[in-house]
Amino acid sequence: MERTAFALLLTLTSTLSLASAGCKLGKDKGSDDADVQETMALFGDQVEHGYGRAFERDGMFADLAAGPALDPNEPDVFSVRWVGQQANDVLRRAVDKEFQTTSTRPNGMRCLMFFDDRRVVRRLMIMEDQASHEYAMSERGDVIFWYRASRQRPPELEHWGYFHRGNSLRLYQIRENGGDRRTEAAPADVERGVLSAAQTCMASMNAANPQAAAAGAAPVPQRYTPPPVGNPGGGVAAAAPLLGQPHYIRAKHSNKCLAVRGAEKGAFVTQEDCQPTSAQHFRVWQDADGVRITVDATGFCIDIEGGKGHDGASLLQWPCAGTTNQRLAIRQAGDAFELVMAHSQRCLDVRGVSFESGANLQQWGCGGGNNQKFVFDPYIEGD
Repeated sequence: MERTAFALLLTLTSTLSLASAGCKLGKDKGSDDADVQETMALFGDQVEHGYGRAFERDGMFADLAAGPALDPNEPDVFSVRWVGQQANDVLRRAVDKEFQTTSTRPNGMRCLMFFDDRRVVRRLMIMEDQASHEYAMSERGDVIFWYRASRQRPPELEHWGYFHRGNSLRLYQIRENGGDRRTEAAPADVERGVLSAAQTCMASMNAANPQAAAAGAAPVPQRYTPPPVGNPGGGVAAAAPLLGQPHYIRAKHSNKCLAVRGAEKGAFVTQEDCQPTSAQHFRVWQDADGVRITVDATGFCIDIEGGKGHDGASLLQWPCAGTTNQRLAIRQAGDAFELVMAHSQRCLDVRGVSFESGANLQQWGCGGGNNQKFVFDPYIEGD
């Protein structure tokens, strides 16, 4: 790794204003509070100090906080400075109790997750027998920073990883027994292992983070092309959507794709010409309470406005809350699917059987029309 990148790393962090009192954070409404508190107790003061303490040991007190604010969107060119500022901001917000928390135990790991109101995990802590791990995620939910420390105090071995675009490890460092931090070429399996562990934790809580953040190298880009009108899926039974993977949802009658019209909560869902945009990428999740669908662009759930039960109530996006007007059944209907809302038992429906772009989605009594049938077309990263 270039000397310039390493030198920049040594000046990348701002002074962290972390509270010294006990950290009492909010919790996920669906989580077991006792389990969250037990997991937080295992991490101890790491919950408050996290990777900030490792930064402090290097004497890295650059005045980034006083400098110009960085765009929350990740730059096209890898920037250690950007990663450092974003990681510090995530840690500060977690300590200031701006996130909810939940704890899970998949595959023998202890996962403590800090997530926003879009259900996007922004900070992740993992406890294993020999080491603890900590992650910071970008606004979009991609992994940008990873820190690993052996559980001895002080740690005998520490690792740092700086990521670009969620799946590319761009800077890897290691320190042994409190010595100097050194930049190395990462072992071949480090990137995949780091991302796989994060994915396991996030999947265990049905987080809205992009799966690409934990899927390793991006697949070869492919362009999405809808099948011809009137013959979706080649006339055979439609393929069910893959849980947690991005899909276009295409109306059978018009061959147009569902899309959200804006990033704000309450933005309506409409049908539009199919385009490779995250506003048209949806993910299906299933848990003990049923099925929900999230929007990649925002992490929000699709939702019937105000929980209304009557015909004509609009479909929009809203922060995921686990309510029945955000739950639905995906019901096979030949070469497509009906989407039946749990609270009303009405089908999602393109208003007025419209073929026009911009037509709103609503709920309506299930009648078997093609404007109430939808096909899930997988989205391939890089499209």
